Amino acid sequence: QHICWDGCMFPNSVLETPGTWNAILKAMIDVRNAHGWNAN
Repeated sequence: QHICWDGCMFPNSVLETPGTWNAILKAMIDVRNAHGWNAN
C-alpha cells in the first residue's frame, strides 16, 4: 500500500519548507500510536 505524500497531499512549497517532513513524520507516528495504524 503506497501513500502519496508529494503533490497530491502537499504542494511543493510545503514539502520544501524546513521542518515540514519532521512535522509529517511526527503526525504519522501520533496517528499510529493513537489508532494502531501500521505503515508497513
